[in-house]
Amino acid sequence: MSVYQITALAVVIAFYGAYISKNLSLKANGVSANRLARGNKPKKTFIIELVLCIATLGVALAQAVSMLGWIPSFNDTGWLIIAVC
Repeated sequence: MSVYQITALAVVIAFYGAYISKNLSLKANGVSANRLARGNKPKKTFIIELVLCIATLGVALAQAVSMLGWIPSFNDTGWLIIAVC
């Protein structure tokens, strides 16, 4: 792995680590942080939130795939750009 890949991986791990820690902390206090596409909402709102959830998971998957080198078209600068985005 190059320095850029390691840097990108460290940034993403720090971000998702903080995100998961925050959600676990909120859950321990009885707060539900993930309310997208849940509950009794109008159909249009539910669909928009469901698409947003799918897109969010897709971005996380794309980050992991690109940083692990399964997409060979990125150069070293591309690794850092993906991590920062």
